[in-house]
Amino acid sequence: MSLNLQALPVVVPVRNEQDNVASLIAEINSALLGRNLKHIKVESR
Repeated sequence: MSLNLQALPVVVPVRNEQDNVASLIAEINSALLGRNLKHIKVESR
């Protein structure tokens, strides 16, 4: 059995959400505890 150590990308839209981003990231980290995550923050127009 081999382990897949690649990071799981999590894309988070942040435009006009600066008040909510920190709590969202905390909830994602809690839900996916123990996983190798890569947070990608995107400010789209």
